Amino acid sequence: EMPGCFDSLLAKLLTWGHNREDAVRRMRTALDETVITGVEHLIPLHRRIMDEEDFIARDITIRYIEEHPDLLG
Repeated sequence: EMPGCFDSLLAKLLTWGHNREDAVRRMRTALDETVITGVEHLIPLHRRIMDEEDFIARDITIRYIEEHPDLLG
């Protein structure tokens, strides 16, 4: 059980690659292999982002989530 005053950033997942496509491929794998239990998390959202065509095309802005509300599930 998490106390009421915890830091919402429980973990940070970073990947790298020789190019962006390689780094995104590694992130997909890392997200698929990550297991978090007992608290709500955003792994499904981040996994959907990795497959979204504007993200893949690098057509992203600071309003990316507002522009793609369907990603929120």
